[in-house]
Amino acid sequence: MNRPLLGIDVGGTKLLLLAQWADHRDVDRVPTGPTFTGHHLDAEIDRFVSSLGAAPSGAAVAVPGLVGADGALQACDVLPLLVGWRGGTLGRLGPVRLLNDVEAASLEELHDLPAGATAAVVMAGTGIGAAFVVDGRPVRGARGWAGELGSIPIAGPEGVSTLDQLASGAALFRRIGGGAASVLARAAAREADVLQAFRRGGEALGLGLATVIDLFNPSVVAVGGGALDLPGYLDAALESARRHSMPELWKACEVRRVRAGDLVAALGALRAIGAELVLEPS
Repeated sequence: MNRPLLGIDVGGTKLLLLAQWADHRDVDRVPTGPTFTGHHLDAEIDRFVSSLGAAPSGAAVAVPGLVGADGALQACDVLPLLVGWRGGTLGRLGPVRLLNDVEAASLEELHDLPAGATAAVVMAGTGIGAAFVVDGRPVRGARGWAGELGSIPIAGPEGVSTLDQLASGAALFRRIGGGAASVLARAAAREADVLQAFRRGGEALGLGLATVIDLFNPSVVAVGGGALDLPGYLDAALESARRHSMPELWKACEVRRVRAGDLVAALGALRAIGAELVLEPS
């Protein structure tokens, strides 16, 4: 019997569950939020697996935080109640791998880079993160935690803030006030203060992009995440990145959106577990 692989992307506002079969895939999306716990995640995974009609042969879970050497989620500012989770009920279903969500996104987006290329993925959603390939090799850092772009400090008129505090979707909605639906309705009504806040957030992300471009001289920077869909945000980010990068390095770099959209981290998680497993024959 054909058995699927699971690629799961746990985000600050959405859980995306993907089952990849030999001839098709099943995808489900579930809301999350700051009160989302490991028990909630286990329950949603159990529900999704039960709907498939076949036990997975393995799974990989992309999480928005730092994964420790023991395979547990060690730090996660957007889903703090998930800290300590290490696979839960998945352990009984087959091999499980836990990895950072932007690392997973880079496995998908950058899998077809030319040999020896330098590139980056930057995701801007509830929080902001990055992953890098330099001279054809992933840059992971001493403990595998490289890429916390949202934590870089940026000085401004009001003091020093992190890029997350200036440009992440969560920070923008907090600054504007009101729930996401209300804020987006105000943006659709072209309220000037809301649109200005989105543009300023995009300008701040552009500083992060310029930092990546000037540090690594990449040929590609692929950007993704829900914040890019906020009106004016992406255009402001690209213009800010152009203004604040060295002109020669900017011209040498293609800045593009990730090609798989919101599936990119789940598909990258599939690549992570698929590299370790071979699907059983039907």
